[in-house]
Amino acid sequence: MPDDAELRAAVTAELAALTATGGPLAPDSARATYKVFEDDPRRARVRKQIVSEFLDAPGLPVRVGTAAVITAGAAGAGKSTAIKAVLGASRSDYRRLDADDVKDHLLTDALETGLFDDLLSRTLPDGRPIAPRELAALVHHESTQIWDALWRHCIGRGEQLIIEGTLSWPPLGAILLRELQAGGYTTVRVVAVDVPESVAQQRAIDRWWPIRSANTDPLGGRFTPPDVIASAYLLDGTCICTVNAAALIGPGGQIPQGLTVTVDVVNEFGTVTRRS
Repeated sequence: MPDDAELRAAVTAELAALTATGGPLAPDSARATYKVFEDDPRRARVRKQIVSEFLDAPGLPVRVGTAAVITAGAAGAGKSTAIKAVLGASRSDYRRLDADDVKDHLLTDALETGLFDDLLSRTLPDGRPIAPRELAALVHHESTQIWDALWRHCIGRGEQLIIEGTLSWPPLGAILLRELQAGGYTTVRVVAVDVPESVAQQRAIDRWWPIRSANTDPLGGRFTPPDVIASAYLLDGTCICTVNAAALIGPGGQIPQGLTVTVDVVNEFGTVTRRS
C-alpha cells in the first residue's frame, strides 16, 4: 500500500495535470463559471447575493477608519501568516477581503446547483473523489470580479481593510491606492511576502494535503495549481508580486496626495524589512 508521501505525490500530479493550461479544470477551461454563465443575466443575482452575504456575515465589528493593508505575494507564499505576524492582535480591527473566501461562496453555490457533480465524482489516486476546493480554478475569474466589487463597497463604507491579493498584475497596486485615497484613507501598509518559488509550491501543498487527508472539511483542502504559482515568478526566480509592491514607492511610483504608503517585505523565515 502506498505511504502518505506517495499518495500525496500522485494526487498532486493528477490535479496539477487537470488544472494546467488546456486541462479540464484550468481557469480558462470551458467549465469555468465565467464562461458557463457568460450570457446568463441571472448570474448577476448570484454575485450580488454573495456580496451581500459576505458584507453581512456575523463576526467581530469592523472598525471605520482611514487605514488599509494590501498584501502581495505568490499564491501559497504565506500571506495570511505574514499578516498575523505583522499586525498581531490589531488585525481584528480590519475587514479581511480574500478572493479565496469568495471562491468558497461560489463553490458552495455550485454544490447546491449540481454544476460540477460530474467533476466531483472523479476519483483520485488516494481513492477519494475530487473535493470542491480542488475545483477552485474554475471559479477564479468570477471570484476576482466579486472581490473587486467587495473592496469597492468596503472603501465606500470607510472600513479599515486588509485587501488580500497577490499584486501580480502591475496596475492593480496603483489602482488600489487611487481608490483608497479617493475614499478618504490616509495610511496604506503593503505587506509583501517574498519567498522562493519552491517554498511557495511546498507551502501550498502543505496547506492543502492535510485537510484532504483528514477528510473532515466538506469543501476539502484548497489546492493551488502549480502553474498559477509559477506564473508569479520570472525566469531568474524574482517574484513579480514583490517587484510590483516595491514599485509603488520606488522611482516613478505615483502615490496619491495625502496618502502615506509603506512597504514591508516578509521573507521565508518571517523576517520583516521596511522598504523605503
